[in-house]
Amino acid sequence: MMNDEPHRSAAPNSSWIHGVSLKLARMRTAAWFLVLTFVAAGAAAQTAPATLTGVVVDATGGVLPSAQVQLSQGGRVVQLVTTDAKGTFALTAPAGQYNLLVMLNGFRPQATVVDVASARAARPVKITLSLAAVRQDVMVTGAAAEVALTAASNADAVALTQETLTLLPIFDDDAVRTLSRFLDVGAIGGGGATILVNGMEVTGLNVGTSAIEQIKINSDPYSALFSRPGRGRIDIVTKPGSQAYHGDFNAIFRDASLNAKNVFALAKPPEQRRIADGFLGGPVGNGERTSFMLSVKDDTEAREAVVFALQPQGTLRENVSQPFRHLLASVGITHQAARSTISIRPAYQEEADEYRGVGGETLGTAGTTYYHRELTLTYTQQTVYRPTVVNQFQILAGHELEPADERVAAARHRRERRVHRWRRPG
Repeated sequence: MMNDEPHRSAAPNSSWIHGVSLKLARMRTAAWFLVLTFVAAGAAAQTAPATLTGVVVDATGGVLPSAQVQLSQGGRVVQLVTTDAKGTFALTAPAGQYNLLVMLNGFRPQATVVDVASARAARPVKITLSLAAVRQDVMVTGAAAEVALTAASNADAVALTQETLTLLPIFDDDAVRTLSRFLDVGAIGGGGATILVNGMEVTGLNVGTSAIEQIKINSDPYSALFSRPGRGRIDIVTKPGSQAYHGDFNAIFRDASLNAKNVFALAKPPEQRRIADGFLGGPVGNGERTSFMLSVKDDTEAREAVVFALQPQGTLRENVSQPFRHLLASVGITHQAARSTISIRPAYQEEADEYRGVGGETLGTAGTTYYHRELTLTYTQQTVYRPTVVNQFQILAGHELEPADERVAAARHRRERRVHRWRRPG
């Protein structure tokens, strides 16, 4: 019984000590939590992104658009932007010290050190670029310039290869019309440019653009072989046959669905343009001595002329169809003998253009029908007797038909109008 009293008096002291230690542990945990919170907040404040704005100008104060602005730190590019039309830029990066480099063609690069601070404290920077130095070197030698009278030394000649023709914007695949801009008006005269195909003068180009290997203008300006000077001629060299099969194909299509409506037309003319141009070449048989080439070009256009005229019976408004087609076909056979190269090339050309001159105040009965058909045969033989003696023989034979009868177009137009009126209800 005596041992029970001390045991009862010790229990309250132990409970009090345990409660105090638990409170101290909780306070210690809360303190560590506050310290970690402050550290994280400080780190977040240090790494929070800031914005640096500025403007790039020249020495006169004018803004410089399209300048490259590079922000780097420690040799590492942080951000690269381009100035806008007003010459301003904006960079976003964590606060700190950075290297700023501004570059623009024609100006010296400008490097500076900037401090990217918080958004409230950031101030726009102004970068002024100075013009870059221009250096020109002129070399003067004592050697006299050599002047030669040969055609190969003509520096004013224009030569276009097949690769160059593919890069030119040739409208409607008409190479002759496009290259006529390189000619001289005084050299052309009133008869138009002279066209030479493989050294033979022709009235028009009888092959497609895909069959052209080279076009030369002013290659031999004052040669006695031609009636026109160099700026009045277009020399065309076609592709020959080869020992391997190869070909090209080009197609152009244009529709009137995107055209604007003519205010004088009763309805929107359903016009359409289709151009197909192809070339094929290769060996014949074993391909050792004989080769062939085939060129076909078809140009078809569905046109309509708008007639708006005043007649005694009243105002006449109608659409007159003007179909157009131009067909070119050429075949070539080339054979190589011991000393001679023989080439035979037949070509066919057909062009039809109906109701020419119709439109506006000109009625369909006044239109003309143009039709042109041409069949040619070219024979070429080139013989090499010695390295310095070459003989070339060429002959061109052909048949051409070109009638133009406006009565045919007028009679056809009257028949079409009678059928149109007979089918009209009421």
